[in-house]
This record gives sequence, C-alpha cells and structure tokens, in this order.
Amino acid sequence: TVKAPHLAYKMDEFFKHESCGKCTPCREGTHWLVKLLHRVVAEGHASPEDIKTLRAISAQMAGNCFCLLGESAVMPIKSALNMFPDEFG
Repeated sequence: TVKAPHLAYKMDEFFKHESCGKCTPCREGTHWLVKLLHRVVAEGHASPEDIKTLRAISAQMAGNCFCLLGESAVMPIKSALNMFPDEFG
C-alpha cells in the first residue's frame, strides 16, 4: 500500500511537471508543495508547521491560477490532509 503523503507527493510532482509556468501561484505553489512533500515523505512525518505551510500554499493557489491545473494540484494534498491526517505523523 501507499501512504497518503507519498501519493500526494507523486501527484503534485506530475502537476509541477505539467505546469506551463505562466502564473506565479501554480509555478511557485507546485514547486513548494513538491519540495515540502518530498521532505515529509523522506522523514516519514510532518511537523505541525509543515501541515500549516501545506494548507497555506494550497489556500493561496486555490482560485488564483489561470487554468484548472493549478486548481487541481491542491486537491491531492487537501484530500490527504483532511482524510488521512494520521498518516502525516
């Protein structure tokens, strides 16, 4: 089985790769989501500050991207945090 943080990391890697880079929220948001999720997966847990930062980045991206790719990129992390909080440590 795959834990929710790892799945969110892999999905956001895809969104980062597919981002055209034209809008700052998507370009920077996917970069920082992937960077932070990579660390969470590598360490095996997220600190309360990590979770706060993931939620803040997701909130900044929602509604501020030119296309639906940026909107979609926050769905895996928001779902993982809401439905599987215990898997974040």
